[in-house]
Amino acid sequence: MIEITMVERPENSQTVPSLLSETERNAALTALDRGEQLPKALIDDLRLTYQMSLWLMSVELCQVPLRPVHKQICDFFVAKDPRKPIGEQSSIRERLLLFPRKGWKTSIDALDCVNWIICFPLTIIGVQTGEGELAKAIVGLVKSYFIVPGWDGNRDDNEEPIWNPRARPTRFHRLFPEHCVSDVGRERGAEDYFVTPARQNSRCNATHRYIKDPTIFALSIESNNSGWRCEVLKNDDILTDNNIRTPQRVESIDRRFHMSHKLLEDWGYRDTIGTRYDSDETYGRLLCKLKLGDGEALYGSFELPEHGFKYLCFPAWWLKGTGPDGEGDLKDKYLPPSLDSTTDDCEYLDPVLWSFERLHNDMLMDRKSHASQYLNNPTLASEQDFTREGILKLFVDWTTMPTREMHTWATVDLAYSDKKGRDFTVIVIGGWHNDTLWIKDIIRGRFNADELPNEIVSAIQDYPEVEGMGIEESVGAKWLKNDIFRAAEQRGITLPPVEWISLGQGELNAKDNRIKGLIPLYKEGRLKILNNVRTDQEEIIGEFTRSRGKRDVPDATSRLLKYRTQAESPEDKQEKIDRRRQQREQDMHDLIFGQGKYAYVESPAPVVEEPPEPEVDIDLVTGLPNGDAYQGRYY
Repeated sequence: MIEITMVERPENSQTVPSLLSETERNAALTALDRGEQLPKALIDDLRLTYQMSLWLMSVELCQVPLRPVHKQICDFFVAKDPRKPIGEQSSIRERLLLFPRKGWKTSIDALDCVNWIICFPLTIIGVQTGEGELAKAIVGLVKSYFIVPGWDGNRDDNEEPIWNPRARPTRFHRLFPEHCVSDVGRERGAEDYFVTPARQNSRCNATHRYIKDPTIFALSIESNNSGWRCEVLKNDDILTDNNIRTPQRVESIDRRFHMSHKLLEDWGYRDTIGTRYDSDETYGRLLCKLKLGDGEALYGSFELPEHGFKYLCFPAWWLKGTGPDGEGDLKDKYLPPSLDSTTDDCEYLDPVLWSFERLHNDMLMDRKSHASQYLNNPTLASEQDFTREGILKLFVDWTTMPTREMHTWATVDLAYSDKKGRDFTVIVIGGWHNDTLWIKDIIRGRFNADELPNEIVSAIQDYPEVEGMGIEESVGAKWLKNDIFRAAEQRGITLPPVEWISLGQGELNAKDNRIKGLIPLYKEGRLKILNNVRTDQEEIIGEFTRSRGKRDVPDATSRLLKYRTQAESPEDKQEKIDRRRQQREQDMHDLIFGQGKYAYVESPAPVVEEPPEPEVDIDLVTGLPNGDAYQGRYY
């Protein structure tokens, strides 16, 4: 037996030196497969090796065909050391894993439950999902690793299993026999829970402590969870298409998510695994709570030790030149492919698990579900009318803007706080010309009560051609009026007429409906944004393309629609009326006399094809046709 020197590993790392070399492990496992008895010291080293490495336990002991990309998922979970108490395994108590569909995340989550059980036989694991049947399936998958096919369940006086002739134990069963159960009888348990027999083993439970809760049990996030408790809580796919259909359902699931934390011990570990659906769902809200953005797509892998939080999220594919190989602003920014992308345009998390054909076909069938299931991008996953590519096309050089016959207005979307996380105040300067809306400037920021009047006056000072200003009539907005006029008087500026615009309170989805009013202009190319506006392009794109949360820029822009008709001169209006009348008269004339689109079009005569000449089989020696090649026509 080789003497082994233990090497301490970094906390939360699955990538650690094994107690045994790969050659030694393979030789020992081969011996186990043959049913040979190994020395106790070697058994102890093997057990500790696989207890301390989820990756090695999965690929070598359980022989699950994981891919290299799955190492980062194994490393995401708590790296366990059975020599330490369960409550001291990691200072990271909260984990959020967002991984593409068909990425084996649930399978590896089940393997991590197996790893917890073989390290700490007395532990209690709760598996919570959006649909109860999925939780039962995960519990069943965990249980399957401990079931020995054909075994009758008999053990000797030392509590070691007696393998009957029909038993087919695996290397995993031979190395951790205290957890094994037969595939018949009471030990197998019900479909929604499992209790390891190791709890009755005197070596695992020396004090014979009674534990009323199962080793692992299944829960639905919408079921009654009173009376349950656990030390490890697995939230696996708690969000589904059904339970986030309405804002009320989203709120309810988020509340249940936070209530389920009460099932855990104070030192317990909670792993949440899933895919993104929307900016304002539970995963996005958790990120916002930790001040990690506004709930939008956030890719990468990192820890926040001060919050005891660990995060991992990646898309299945992204455009080349972005992501980890990107440069400058595109570094670690994973831009999504489009339907026009080719296989050479894209990079893949794993090209075997996610091929171009599969991903492209899935996007073609349903872009919304593809963005949710494969890109973890809540913006693209939402039912949205604005796309990143479309908004980018709106930005034009400021020199292309017409300088004559343009009528300009300003709109103000108010926010009364400069605290982080609150809405922004947005000032939009826009002009109408030939039924096209030109956005001259967008000023966006968090201003306090003293700064806000000066910002509004400064905008009017920069654009003296503004004919009128619409200010959102939020709570306390009219109190701001005197401050605005006082600031203007101090600067010697004459303000345009001010109109107080209703918020639309009481109207269902008032803000969304206002923003939808921009869609015709957007799709017809009649909405332009100058490329020298003061707000960053990415911030503008983000607010237009997200479905919920902060959308102050598009909302303030949509307020300019109410000035559309005021921008038309009487001559323009009369010209439109005359043009419509002439079109109606022309349509009636064509209908009566069968002209234009009403003209009769005679169907083309059918084409009659001549039958092809029969092929003639020529004899290679005589050069004459074989048989009746001409079918008697020349005889």
